[in-house]
This record gives sequence, C-alpha cells and structure tokens, in this order.
Amino acid sequence: MSPARSLPFFALSLLAFLASTPLRAANATGTLVNSATVLPPTGFTDPNPANNSATDTDKLAPKAALRATKELQGDLVAGREATYHITVTNDGERPIGEMQMYVDCETFEVFDPAVIAPDGKLVAVFGDTFSGPRVGRGDWRSPVLLVGAGDAATPIVWEHAGGPDPGYARQLRSYIHDAPPWRAGGISTVLPSDLLRVDDMLYLHVIVNRGFPHVIWTEIWSSADSGVTWEHMGEPAKFPADLYDGHAQLWSWDYDPVDGWVYVVSTGFQRDKGVILRRVRPEGIGIADAYQAWGHSGGAWSWGERATIITPDGETWGELSFRRLGPRMWVLGGFMSSGYALGYRTLSTPATYLAGIEVQTPVAGCGWDEENHVDCRVAQLYGGYLLPGSRVGAPGGVGLVVSHWNTRRGWPYRVMQFRTTLRDTTTVML
Repeated sequence: MSPARSLPFFALSLLAFLASTPLRAANATGTLVNSATVLPPTGFTDPNPANNSATDTDKLAPKAALRATKELQGDLVAGREATYHITVTNDGERPIGEMQMYVDCETFEVFDPAVIAPDGKLVAVFGDTFSGPRVGRGDWRSPVLLVGAGDAATPIVWEHAGGPDPGYARQLRSYIHDAPPWRAGGISTVLPSDLLRVDDMLYLHVIVNRGFPHVIWTEIWSSADSGVTWEHMGEPAKFPADLYDGHAQLWSWDYDPVDGWVYVVSTGFQRDKGVILRRVRPEGIGIADAYQAWGHSGGAWSWGERATIITPDGETWGELSFRRLGPRMWVLGGFMSSGYALGYRTLSTPATYLAGIEVQTPVAGCGWDEENHVDCRVAQLYGGYLLPGSRVGAPGGVGLVVSHWNTRRGWPYRVMQFRTTLRDTTTVML
C-alpha cells in the first residue's frame, strides 16, 4: 500500500485508507436521467420559453473504485519465473494507494503485523498514518487497522477498516498527538508493536512515545470482536520503558497451543540492543508481573531468571517478528539493524540456542539509487513481519512485510509484502 505506512510495524509504517463512492453505488446499473428547467424571475418576460428546459440521459455501468495495471519486469522466458509489477489506483474520493507484486521477491504493498482473527479475516495493524501525500500531511492517526483476506501466498484484498468506522481507517483509541512543550497529554504517538491471537481474543502490544525515539511506557489492548473495538487492559498491563534495561519495549509474540504458553521476544525501540525472551500464560497476558524471563545463571539457562540477551554479541535489532508456523517450527527475525537487512532464524523451540544458527537475510538494505525490489534490495528498510500461511523450506513459501521510508523527502513511506524462501535450520538445540 501506499501512504499507510509498515508498520514497517514498527514502529513507523504505512498510510492506509479505504475508497468511498459518495455520489452513487459503484455497482449501479440502468439509466440516469438529469433534467433542469430555468424560469424567469417575477416581472420579466422570456422571449423564447421553448428553450428553458434540458435533459441529459446517461447509461450506467458498474464502475470499480480501483483500477490496476500490470507490467512485466524484464523478459518473458519459457521455463522461468516471470515477475510483474502491479499498480492499483483508486478512482474514489479517498486515497487507497497502490499494490505491487514481485516473484521471489514478490511484493504487495500492504501493512504491518497481521494475524487471522477469530472470524477468519486477516487483520493488520499500522502505525503513524496520514491522509496527506507524505509524512506529516493531513489527518494523523496511530494505530489503525484494516480487515481483509489473503496470506503469504496470495495478494491481500482489503474489505474495510477496523475500529469505529469501517469506511475510514480511524485511530483505534482516542488520544491527542502532542508536541513540545507537551501541553496536550504529553504523548506524541502510540505505535503498534505486534498482534497476538489466543483462541477468541486478539491482543495488541503498543509503544507510547514522547518524541522519537523516547518511549515513556508500553501497554496491552484487547479485542473480543475480531478487532472492531479495543479496550485497555488496565494499569497491570503497563510496562515501564526501563524494564530489563530497555529490552522490553518492542515486542513480537505468539501462542503455542501445545504447551499453553505465550512466548514473547523483545528489544529496545532505538534499534541498538539485542533480544530477550519471556513467556506468560494466556490468563496473565494483562498482568506485567506474570511474565517469566529466560535467563542464564549459575552456568545454565532457565525460566524465572533475570532476562539474558539471547542473540549473539554484536547483533542489534529493531522491529521483530516471532511466529510459530507449526510443531517444532518457529521463526525469529525482523529488522537486523547491525546488518542493515531483514534477518531470520528458524528454531525448533523458542528457547533454541541462537549463536549456532545462521541468520538468513532474504531482503537487504541499500541506498535509494541502488533500490531494486526484484533483487530484494530496499532503501531505508525496516519491519520484516511474517504473514500468516508462511512455510519454511517451501520455495516462495514465506511472506514478509517490508517497510521503507525516505526520511529526506517524506515519500515513499509504505510497506510491501515480499514472498521469499527460508531454509530449515532447526538442527541446533540448546
């Protein structure tokens, strides 16, 4: 998607909108007749009253709000994969942006973290969103949510917005986007970290900011209606910014129905730290004190210790994506800031020893003059969330959401869906 943007989230992400057709239904058919008659004012005589009326008749045909163009990238060679660039343009009143698709790097411009909701729909949450053509222009909302259909293997089709207005992506909870001298609540923005589904509930971890990159606290919201309405889980669901020396600000999490734990990986919002691991029972999600950290003490790793960084020395991370893809198959990765790339490890358990596992980097960062999405090079990239339906070891089986933002120009500011391949490296165990 175009100005949505993800959020790469993330922290900062895409602009997301829905189209509207205010004058008539897009699928209207039949004949539209418009007639007009002009009458002279009182006291005046019209010398030719026969030409005072006119009628215009138009035949209606269904008209979509979106139009798409498809362009072949490179040459079409028999027996080889073909790559197309698809651009979707909105003919409606509100901007919806564009979609792109590439093959192994396949790309659909879409969103940030996403899960399948209890009603079977794909829900995706976005960070800082603006109604104008670039960052900082127009109506500012964060977070917002879109509802649609699709997965790692298929393009996303958006159906409506989550939250209070299905026709427009509005802010999920009410607050004012404040700025120095901080007289309107002291919060500049609230950014989504990651979505989680457990049974019939959705949970959203968000980061409360007072100017980039200063985090004042994080907190958890819940939804019992597949993302339509969201509730704050209360003071016990607030986490201080300095928890574990700032390593618990930016989360990704997933639920293991086999052992009944929700596993949480986290790092600092500033992209200068390693990753820690915690777990919590579903009934304790909204209670900060219920979380157990994975730590090293007395020569051994165990739960209930002070959190120990699980990533190797020298690695720093930003936005994280941690997903259970099936029994004994987890993927941990996201934006590896120390490598300026999207990096991923495949794990057999959340507590797998990471130092011995290769980081796979399917998408690399680059300068704006070097960008080539077909070759998986993205300028000023971040994010890197896994899409539902991803499969390790299958060609093109992993769907990734990749954000980028031209901070000098304010545009592009968007997220893109890539399709790539991750090898199974779950052989090294703790």
